[in-house]
Amino acid sequence: MRPTEVPPPGLRDLRDADVPDFLEASPVALLAFLDGDDPACRRLRARLDALALRHPGVAFGALDVRSARLVAEALGVRSVPFACVFRGGEVVDRLIGSPPDAVLEDALRARGA
Repeated sequence: MRPTEVPPPGLRDLRDADVPDFLEASPVALLAFLDGDDPACRRLRARLDALALRHPGVAFGALDVRSARLVAEALGVRSVPFACVFRGGEVVDRLIGSPPDAVLEDALRARGA
């Protein structure tokens, strides 16, 4: 995705190599680190997909930690689910576990989303 393109709505599945372009394409982004076999991760994934539709100016991406380990390691992810909010490509918030929707919404609003 080019920086001038609008991110598609919904949660996008990413690979490690996709992350730099993903973060560059949107001023505010939420990147979730998930494991598809974990029930808490599957529930958070569904909630993030719905949240993405309510925040069209925010890029929402998901990395499966089993196959995309480089970014998770670089950001110090030690457990899942885990999410980072980025502004201008920099981490501005970290969300551990599966926070309530209100906490997710507050994290995005606090970052200008």
